[in-house]
Amino acid sequence: MALLPRRTAIVASFAAAMIGGAVVPNVAAVAAAVPAPVLTGPADNTTTPLKDVVLTWNAVTGASDYQVQVSPNGEWTNNTVTLPNDGVTVNSLYEMPLSLPHASYFWRVRAEVGGTWSAYSGSRSFLREWEDDFTILRAPTSNNPTVTWTPVQDASEYLVRYNTDPTFSHENSHYIDCFTNQTSFTPYDLKTAATENAANCSFSGDTMAGSLQDNDDYYWEVVPFDDSTAPVLDASTAPDGNWLCPTAQPECDADYITSSGSVHFNANAGGAVGATTVSGATTSFHVSTLAGTACSASTSCPVTPTFSWTAVAGANNYHVHVFRDPDLTNTYRAYDTHWPEITPRDSFLDAQAGKPYYWYVSAKGASGNVAVSPVQTFAKTSAPVALTSPASGATVHGHSVTFDWTDFQNSGGQGAYDARNYHLQVATDSAFTSTVIDTSDVDLTQYTDPDSVLADGTYFWRVAPIDQSGNLLEWSSTRMVSVNATGPTVQITTKDGASVKGPLTIKLSEPLNNVSKSTVQIVPANGSGAVNGTLTLGSSSTIYQFKPNRPLVSGETYNLQLSPTLVDGNGNSAVVAGDGVTTSLIAAANSPAWNYSSGWTKHKASGARSGKYFSAKKGRDAQIVVVGNKAKLYGCKGPNFGKIAVTAGGETQNVSEHQSFTKCGVAIWHSALPSGQSKVTVKVIKGTGNIDELKLS
Repeated sequence: MALLPRRTAIVASFAAAMIGGAVVPNVAAVAAAVPAPVLTGPADNTTTPLKDVVLTWNAVTGASDYQVQVSPNGEWTNNTVTLPNDGVTVNSLYEMPLSLPHASYFWRVRAEVGGTWSAYSGSRSFLREWEDDFTILRAPTSNNPTVTWTPVQDASEYLVRYNTDPTFSHENSHYIDCFTNQTSFTPYDLKTAATENAANCSFSGDTMAGSLQDNDDYYWEVVPFDDSTAPVLDASTAPDGNWLCPTAQPECDADYITSSGSVHFNANAGGAVGATTVSGATTSFHVSTLAGTACSASTSCPVTPTFSWTAVAGANNYHVHVFRDPDLTNTYRAYDTHWPEITPRDSFLDAQAGKPYYWYVSAKGASGNVAVSPVQTFAKTSAPVALTSPASGATVHGHSVTFDWTDFQNSGGQGAYDARNYHLQVATDSAFTSTVIDTSDVDLTQYTDPDSVLADGTYFWRVAPIDQSGNLLEWSSTRMVSVNATGPTVQITTKDGASVKGPLTIKLSEPLNNVSKSTVQIVPANGSGAVNGTLTLGSSSTIYQFKPNRPLVSGETYNLQLSPTLVDGNGNSAVVAGDGVTTSLIAAANSPAWNYSSGWTKHKASGARSGKYFSAKKGRDAQIVVVGNKAKLYGCKGPNFGKIAVTAGGETQNVSEHQSFTKCGVAIWHSALPSGQSKVTVKVIKGTGNIDELKLS
C-alpha cells in the first residue's frame, strides 16, 4: 500500500452574498441581536480523515437561511471555497459535495433572521480525505495478466495499469492504462461498436489494449476511484496528470491507496487447436474470495460478470460474444482476448423484462482451427438499496427533511461494487408524476434539499443507484412520509390604543393543553422581562385574557413570547402570529399610568380634554413612564394657578399656569423624548398646579 503526496487545495475566493430572507413575523420580544449558530459536527480536528463531510449546527430560532463558509487556511476574505449557492442553505446542516479536494479545512456558519445576518460562528476544522484498504485476490502471473481484488467501499471505478517502467511513465515504455467498473481485469480488445468511452483505456502505440509484449517485465497496480456527477467545486489546481484522470473529480489528484507488484510476462504460443468444444464456460462475480459467486439465468449477477473457461491447447486468441436473445441475433458486446477469462470494463444493463443474457466463447490458434463453447446464460439484476429514514408512514415535524438510505455496495451491490451516484425522487403521488425533488447527482447516502423546504402534506420517496456507466439500477421500495411542521399560532388580537389597565386578548389557532403565564408571556419591546399578570380562559377554548398586575406603560408596544414547550398534539412548537399591541398614546389625568404623590385632587371641567383635571399645592408631584418620540402636556390656566416644573429626558422646563382668565385643555408643555421608556415628572413649584392630559406621538 502506497500513498501519494496530498495536494494542497488552493481554492478560488468568492464574494459572500447577503441573501435576503423573508421577514419573520414578530418573533417574540425584539431581540438585541441575531445569535450566531453553535457548531455541532464534525469534531474539531484535522487528524481523523472524513470522506463524506456533513456539517451540522444548532438551529437559530426564526432563521430563514444559513450561510456556510469553508476555507483551507481560515483566510475568510481572500481564500474561501466556492460552494454551490454561496453556501446558503435553509437547513441546519450542509452536505459537502464529493468534489471538495483533499485537504484540511476551516468552516463557520452564520444565520439570517428577519433579513438580518448574525455574526459568523466560531470556526472548526476537518480533514477531507479518503483512506481505505483492499486485498489483491489474484496477482498477474507470467502467462496470465489477470488481476482480481476485493471491492473497495465507495469506489465506483478502478484504474489498472501495466507498464514496463516502474514509474508508470508513458515515455519510452510499453503500457496499458484502463479504467474499469469491476473488481477483476484481463486485457482485451472491444470488437463491437463504441460502447465504452474512449477515455476508458490508453495504451502504447505499438500494441492493442488486449496485448502485452512477450518476454518482458511489467509493473502493475490497481488504484480505486470514487467518481461523481455532482458539480465540481472551483479550484485552481488541475487534475494530477500522473493519474490520467479524464475529469476533475476530487479523488483524481489526492491521496490514493494503491496495490502493486511486478511480473515477467510470457505470451501463450499459438498452435493447432485439436478440440472442437471449449469447456468449463462459467459466469461469476468476485466478492471476497477468488472463486467468486456463480450467476446464471436463475441466480442473478449484481455486477457485470467475469466470463471464464478452460484454456484450450494451441489457442492463443479467444472471442467472447454476448447477446440479448436466445437466437443470438441481438449482439450486445463482443471481445477478443489472449487469456481464458475476461471481465468487461463497463457496467452491463440490468436484465430487461426478466430476460437473461446469452454468450459463448470461441478459441482460435495459429492453425485457424476454432473450438466453440455451448451457449451460456446469466441474469444481470442488482438489488435495491434499503431506505432507512424517515420511517415508512412517519410524520416529520420540520420542513427540512433528510432522506437516508443504505450504501448500495452493502445492499444492492451484494458486497461486489458500489454506485457512482444516487437518484432521489420525492413526489406528492405514489406514481411519481408530480415530483418536488428529483435529483440524480447525490453522492452521499443521504440528501437534504439546501434550497427549499417541504410544505405540510403527504409525500412519497424512493432511491435508485446509478452505476459508473450511467445505468439507472433498481428503484427501492416506496415510502410515504407526512410533513406536519406548521406549529399552532398564538396572537394578540387587542387593537392598538389598548388601555394600560388591560385586559389583552390572546387567540390560539387551536386548543392547547399547557397554556399558562409561564408558556405564554407578554413582554415590552423597550423593557426587560415578562409583565406580571393573570392569564385566564376567555369565551372559548382558544381565547385567553391577560390582566396585568400593574398598569402597562403608555405608548409601549407589547409582544408575545412563547415557550418552546407550548406544542400541539404533533409536537410542533407554537409560533407567534400577527403584530404586538401598542397601548394608548393618551394618558388622561385619571389614567392609572400616572403615579401621584398625596395631595392631588380631581376636578370636573367641561373645557378639560378628558372632562377633568387633577390639581395640587406646591411640593406635590406626579410621574408617568411613557414610550414615544414626542410628548405634549395639557392643563388649565387661570388666576388661581401658579407654576409647575416638567422634567423629561434629564431636562427640566418651568411652566406658568397663571393667567387672568380660566381656560382648560391648553397645551402648556412639549418636548422630544429619548428612545425607549422614559419618565415624565410634573412638580408644583409655586401656588397650585394642575394636569389635564399627556399626549404622545
